[in-house]
Amino acid sequence: MGRLMDGTGSSFLILLTACIIMHNMIVEDEKSEAINTNFDNIGRQVNPSGGNVVEREAFVAAHHKLRDQARHIQL
Repeated sequence: MGRLMDGTGSSFLILLTACIIMHNMIVEDEKSEAINTNFDNIGRQVNPSGGNVVEREAFVAAHHKLRDQARHIQL
């Protein structure tokens, strides 16, 4: 593990929290100067339940296979 990952994830959580806070501070600071912030009617809504269910299930199964810790250790 790297220095950022100490096994508990606490260092990563601290870093992520700091990034979110800084992002929010920047957004708040630029709020009055922000342009192009109208996100209404920018496209069509997506129906996540549609599509090829078999293909999606195969993708999820392959993803879980890649993330299998026992299989990873065997490599």
